Amino acid sequence: NVQYDVRKRQLICRHVTAPLSPVDGMISLDIIADCGSLEIFGNRGAVALSVAGVLATDERSVATAVTGPGARLKALRIARLKSIWP
Repeated sequence: NVQYDVRKRQLICRHVTAPLSPVDGMISLDIIADCGSLEIFGNRGAVALSVAGVLATDERSVATAVTGPGARLKALRIARLKSIWP
């Protein structure tokens, strides 16, 4: 679960937090999901979080939620990465 706290201007995933201020009123997130971890990049790499132990190996679903006054999801792109293992 990746969250952004607008009041605190903070990116949150599990127990890991990092400050992230909007740029022109928006934030951008790039999230890479692996079998056992999430890599989260805020505002094109200005902030990076690495969170281990968040995904089950059989989990294949993606869910999004955008909440709060004025909050909206502007774009979402999902791409499957090829495995490096033969």
